[in-house]
Amino acid sequence: MPFAIHAEKERLFMNFSVRVNVLAFIIGGVFMANANATNDALFDATIEDLLISEVVGVSKSRQLISEAPGTVSVLTAEDIKRYGYRNVSQAIARLPGIAITRDNVFNYAGVRGMNSDGANYNSRFLLMVNGHRINDGYYDQAFLGDEGIIDIHAIERIEFIKGPGALMYGGNALYGVLNIITRTGRHIDGAELRVASSSNQGFSASQISGGETDSGMQWMTQLSYTDQGKYSYQTSGSDYSAGGRHTKAMGQWVGDNFSINLLLADHQLKDNEYHAAGGGDYYTKSLNQKYQQFMLGGQYRWLLDNKTELSLLGNINRFDDYYALYDTEFYVDEFLDEDAKETTTSDWITGELRLDSEAIAGQYWMAGIEWRRDLPLTNDYLNKLRVNGHWDDTQGNWIFDGEQPEDWSMILNTARTSVGAFIQGDFTFAEDWLFIAGGRVDKVDYYAANFSPRLALIWSPNASSTFKLIHSEAFRTPAGVEHAHGQLLNNHDVKLKPEYMTSQELVYEYRNRALYINTAFFKSELKDSIIEDPDSYGFINSATLRSQGIELSLEYHHASGLGGYANYSYQKTESSDGDVVLNNPEHLAKAGIDGAFFSEKLTSALEWQYTSDRAVYPNEPIADGYHLFNLHMTFHPWQRGPEFLFSVSNLMDKQFEHSTYGYAFPGRGREIWLGVTQAL
Repeated sequence: MPFAIHAEKERLFMNFSVRVNVLAFIIGGVFMANANATNDALFDATIEDLLISEVVGVSKSRQLISEAPGTVSVLTAEDIKRYGYRNVSQAIARLPGIAITRDNVFNYAGVRGMNSDGANYNSRFLLMVNGHRINDGYYDQAFLGDEGIIDIHAIERIEFIKGPGALMYGGNALYGVLNIITRTGRHIDGAELRVASSSNQGFSASQISGGETDSGMQWMTQLSYTDQGKYSYQTSGSDYSAGGRHTKAMGQWVGDNFSINLLLADHQLKDNEYHAAGGGDYYTKSLNQKYQQFMLGGQYRWLLDNKTELSLLGNINRFDDYYALYDTEFYVDEFLDEDAKETTTSDWITGELRLDSEAIAGQYWMAGIEWRRDLPLTNDYLNKLRVNGHWDDTQGNWIFDGEQPEDWSMILNTARTSVGAFIQGDFTFAEDWLFIAGGRVDKVDYYAANFSPRLALIWSPNASSTFKLIHSEAFRTPAGVEHAHGQLLNNHDVKLKPEYMTSQELVYEYRNRALYINTAFFKSELKDSIIEDPDSYGFINSATLRSQGIELSLEYHHASGLGGYANYSYQKTESSDGDVVLNNPEHLAKAGIDGAFFSEKLTSALEWQYTSDRAVYPNEPIADGYHLFNLHMTFHPWQRGPEFLFSVSNLMDKQFEHSTYGYAFPGRGREIWLGVTQAL
């Protein structure tokens, strides 16, 4: 596929290229010098330091990673800063088994051979912020890139728990749970200002401040703005220009037994134009899209005794989406009498009551009930279809005569209530064995009740090693858009079924001072996967997908400041109908090396990522595999002065393609960021 290489882009990059190569050479020399100077100080970290590492997202409560019934990857604020990740998508792209693809507007994550792209809206894994569900109420999607609701500088740690997680979270958690924990006021204790600019005319600015009152309440506020910079490319014989402006705000208040979180985000695609050949004519269409996100959530905890706690969590949410459809004669002349557009408002409320207890020796119990109410959907596009037309089976097309279909109430009535009850018990026996068993029952309006179990057997023969055998299941009912459009465009006679996923894992974890090694064998099956129907543009249940493979990962953190990671994933996915599974790389490999030098005045990190060939569309040429290098450096010459950053994405300016929507989208070329941070 041809790439559009613009003269302006070349001019901007040429000025930086010599400096990039020189800096890469210097950083390599510094790494080697630092390694030789610190051979005698290897493995300073203690086993106890590693064993106290905790994770929250697996079972909604703090537990040792070695005792968590899942494969858990953790990224800290230090990891994010050291490698210069600018959003969640870039951060989790380094994790084993995670394949990130994008259409140069939105980011999508595939996990362990189960792909994810624009056709399913990132709806098969669950995004949480401080325990609050973030997936929206219309697409069920989790925004990961700059389009997400949270700014990267507000994050203290990211936990990614692979595999079905419906036991704790109900729907969406098929591929896994992405749990984000934000920084607190006590940790910030002041303010930080950041500003950065990129070689493709991108810009970002942010501030975060926080502290602690005399009464012990912690507070934090954060505000950020990002302009991605415009990126132009060609695909499928059409020219497309894309960019985005993203504004985000957050407030947090944390007391001894309560927390309140407020998240706001406004996103606008910037000056997007679509030039395409349609009906023999070549036309230009401005693709306006904007959306807003809102979440207000709180949690309160009661300590019933020193071994039992009761907690109440709730939140209210809104998602507004405005999307301009392509300008076609069909929509303009027969339907809307204006440019076709879709405006959607989705509101939902959730609540959870949970009891945690260690009252019985050698056992840990957790039980709870969760309730969610999705309010009636407001959708301008569907409402106009309701007024103007109906489907005619004899003609196989929409007829716009004002007649309404008899079952239209089912199409627009996406209001629904979801109720789930769960229980899990952890049982310790023979000192080094742990057995975990639990289940959850969910009932969602319009669909039958679903039971999701989880079983895990964990053996820790010594302080360094842990073996885990895990079975888990999860489900996902059709999202609002799938429920509405699925009924609408499938001639009103096809009711979508929920998706079901089962997974088995055998995991080995090894910890030896500063070294962490993880090996995971997995096998997963996704039944009744919901996909877009290319014939009707509705949604249908598709064939069963089966994936199996292995993940190998290593992390190293040394007290001297030298660190790194490396991982490899093999994942083979097949469809029960024999069709080629699209956008599914069989091989993923990633590695990074980082260090702090000159009394931590200079930090630097270099990483490499490899993605193998992927099928773009049945019977079409595949998208070739590619290697990417990223470089990030920070320089903090004065203790109380500013910190400077220099970052290069796609260091070698590699031409490569993302596969999504059945198209191959050219990836972004080399992009250079310069910035400064000032702590106050």
